[in-house]
Amino acid sequence: MADIAVRTIAVRTIAVRTIAVRTYRSPKVPRSETI
Repeated sequence: MADIAVRTIAVRTIAVRTIAVRTYRSPKVPRSETI
């Protein structure tokens, strides 16, 4: 059960971070600088 919870939190965190990066930075910025 714990593994599922940790995995869910990790996936959710990555998804939120990805959306935040896409929203914060313009699409014209290369991915190499989107770290």
